[in-house]
Amino acid sequence: MSTVVTFPSSGAYVDALQDTRRCFLDPELVGCTIRTDRFGLPRPISGNFASVFTADTTSGRRLAIKCFTRDVPDQQERFREIGAALRDVPARWKVEFRYVETGVLVQGKTYPVLVMEWVEAKQLISWIEDRLRTGDRAALGRLAEGFAQLVAGLEAAGLAHGDLQHGNLLVTARGELKLIDYDGMYVPALRDRPAMELGQPNYQHPRRTASDYGPWLDRFSARVIHLSLAALAADPTLWYRLHKSGGEYLLLQKYDLEDPASSAALASLGSVSAQLRTRAQDLADMVRKPLDAIAPLDVPTAKPADGSSKAPSPATNGATLSGGASWLDDHLPPPAPVLLSRPSRIARAAWYVSLLVFGLVAAACAYVIPPAFIGGAVLVAGLLAIAPWWISFLRMPEVDARRARRRAVRAARSQEKQIQAQLRWQLAAREESIATYQRELRALADRRSRIDRDAAAEYARIDRWRDEELAKLVRERTEMQTWKSTELARRTSSVEARHLADELSRFRVDAAQIYGIGRAVVAELETAGIRTAADFTGVRIDRGFGRSTHVRVLHRDGRALKVPMVGEVRARHLDAWRTGLVNRVRVRMPAQLTAAIRAQVDTEAALRQAGITARETAIRSAADVQHKTAHGQTQAQRDSLAADEQSTRSSHTTAIAAIDRDCALHREGVSAAQHRLRQERRALEAYRPVRFRNYLHALTFGRP
Repeated sequence: MSTVVTFPSSGAYVDALQDTRRCFLDPELVGCTIRTDRFGLPRPISGNFASVFTADTTSGRRLAIKCFTRDVPDQQERFREIGAALRDVPARWKVEFRYVETGVLVQGKTYPVLVMEWVEAKQLISWIEDRLRTGDRAALGRLAEGFAQLVAGLEAAGLAHGDLQHGNLLVTARGELKLIDYDGMYVPALRDRPAMELGQPNYQHPRRTASDYGPWLDRFSARVIHLSLAALAADPTLWYRLHKSGGEYLLLQKYDLEDPASSAALASLGSVSAQLRTRAQDLADMVRKPLDAIAPLDVPTAKPADGSSKAPSPATNGATLSGGASWLDDHLPPPAPVLLSRPSRIARAAWYVSLLVFGLVAAACAYVIPPAFIGGAVLVAGLLAIAPWWISFLRMPEVDARRARRRAVRAARSQEKQIQAQLRWQLAAREESIATYQRELRALADRRSRIDRDAAAEYARIDRWRDEELAKLVRERTEMQTWKSTELARRTSSVEARHLADELSRFRVDAAQIYGIGRAVVAELETAGIRTAADFTGVRIDRGFGRSTHVRVLHRDGRALKVPMVGEVRARHLDAWRTGLVNRVRVRMPAQLTAAIRAQVDTEAALRQAGITARETAIRSAADVQHKTAHGQTQAQRDSLAADEQSTRSSHTTAIAAIDRDCALHREGVSAAQHRLRQERRALEAYRPVRFRNYLHALTFGRP
């Protein structure tokens, strides 16, 4: 019974790969540099079973390191058999790899890694979009043929990839296909084992199961990909109609394969041409068959008249003779030459007379004209003799026909240049439309950033206002306790003071037995308004110069009274009497006096607390309302932005589709104009014998 191994998460690998000198155990990987993201952390490309990191080794070699995140049964043995099988396959689509059992150290444990050769290439979808932007339909056609050859080579070697899809197909700058991710590959040595994975659903047979594992495994997905590529080569507008940006498919999705009879996408592919209609119908029929009953991908190649395997270029969409099949023009027999008509006997006789006269004139010049001028004279005489025959030659019907053919060639060349210029203008308009679309997308992205930034600022403002108001309430609650203690003390002190004054007013000075204070002193105190212990609050004794002292009795209204006969000793005894009474009254003061005050303060505090709680609820409610309002406004802006984005994409798709249709028409026009130009040039070639020297030859010898 095999033990299930728990593999690290992608995040754990990111943490470990920050120090490649410690984490890697393979000598080639020790000290390598891992590509990072904008935060400076190793950047993974995460999949279903693993995360892939890009590394530059110390020797300057670039590698892709696959770190596994899920346990795969018999993983090491599978990769060993796959590597052994691929080693004997001479194919350019291969990517070298090696399985390292103890490759990386994560959290104190070693785990295997797969080290793969780095391929400088683009994923299939990105490459297709680049070709569509440049209008290079021929490249799409060549890629479809190359893909068919790749699949045929795989099956010829008894292999199957198991997950043919856009993400596992890379296209190099030279247009070559590279096949990656061999985890689920079938090789003969693994024939008795189940499939490790079921592949991307948008490319696989709907009835595929883990028991489907054999050299025929790729036949259905290969047809899905090849049909899509061939259809795009014939009609690039299908991409804008059937492919959604960011979609994990080319033109067909899982539901198209599960129910092909109701698939609008499959019907669109079949409407492009009769050949594609047949292939689409074949794909629909294969859905009802088991995988091992599907025939291998067989792409018939159109053969030209000479039996060679050269097919018409996808750029011309398989144009016929009227559409500009240049290969047929090259294999047509040359046109029959147009010969000059045989001159009449009278014309020939006149020619001989002209030659005789020219000879006589030349001989006469030799005797009459000085030797230095003989050559010029002979030349003039020759031109005069030839001029009538040159005029006669120009009037011949064959010469007129040759001039007409030359005019036709010039007109065809002019038309071809004009259509080429229109095509270049359309391609420039396409590039400008794409550039405008990119600018509009950037403007929409900026607008989205502004909306998000403004929304964040508004939310922050609302939260800041709410927190500030709640902080005020917290301070009020804190101050409430201080107020309660202070108010309780204030009110208690006031009640106690009244109670103390009432009690002290019952003790009269004249009835008290105060040492040193007799009737005369009592009379003086009464004169000053001090009759009871409540009428004064104490005494004040101030020292003067020498031994002099100033004694004052403090009246309850705050006055400091100088009472006759009340010196320092009597003042102290009077104050001691009052202090003793105050202490006795305080000891006997009833507790119910402060209980009522405390209840009253508690009631007022509860009312204030309720007010604070109500204000807190109101503040939070107001903040929630503002949040909802801000969210509604932001959502309305985002909805408007989404509508504008959709409108922009739709307008761009429509505009590009229209331009592509115009480009296709202009390409057909260019092809037709080139074909016409070739025909006119071939027709002009027939008039090569129509030359003045041949005319003179015919006059001289009687035959052209």
